[in-house]
Amino acid sequence: MLQWVLFISIITDVLLCWVSYFKKIDSLRVITKPMFCLLLLIFVITSIDLNTHVTLFCVGLFFSFLGDLLLLMDGLQWFACGLVSFLTCHICNIIGYSLTLHPGITLPSFLILLIGCISSIPLMQGAKSKTQKLFTLPVHVYSCGLTGGSFCAFATLGSITGQNWNLLSAWMTAIGYLFFDISDAFLAYHTFVHKTLFSTMAIITTYHIAQLLLMGGLIYNELGNDVISSLI
Repeated sequence: MLQWVLFISIITDVLLCWVSYFKKIDSLRVITKPMFCLLLLIFVITSIDLNTHVTLFCVGLFFSFLGDLLLLMDGLQWFACGLVSFLTCHICNIIGYSLTLHPGITLPSFLILLIGCISSIPLMQGAKSKTQKLFTLPVHVYSCGLTGGSFCAFATLGSITGQNWNLLSAWMTAIGYLFFDISDAFLAYHTFVHKTLFSTMAIITTYHIAQLLLMGGLIYNELGNDVISSLI
């Protein structure tokens, strides 16, 4: 019953958050945006056992919560703090994945690694002010952290590297990190190139999808066929 209440609360929060961004209701946005990760964190903690790698993913989700709070603030200095927080999130995820993966490399992982390492370069070319240009190196560093997380997520799809992941969970976590990549690409464009309502909505919707798939994949991988019964 508790899981159902939390699940419905998460979906409700997501929908209200989308409305707050579309209608530009700041008073609603400052509540619903950080509340999402907090509710999701509670959902994960109450759904599965906190072994070492699950704990690392939960710590990463907590830093996502902090990042959401920081990105609510105006100014590039807060953007920088948010960047550090989300970088820490990806580092926690990378370590968490590494505890479940077997050594090796898959073609999807290699392609993600290649694309991720170069994708931030054209985006940062759009930086206009000197202050924005100072963020070129930090954004590249963050991009490498994000790419590392994506690399590990896609490694769960490998028949050798992802032996500890069932097929559905592997696809969920891989697609989830792909949406994380898309969300952060929109965020960089929105921050350094051009702000539009479309980019605003794209950032938040892809971010929510990313986190839901990542945590959903983790939970399903831990519980397997018992995942549905855990919600009852």
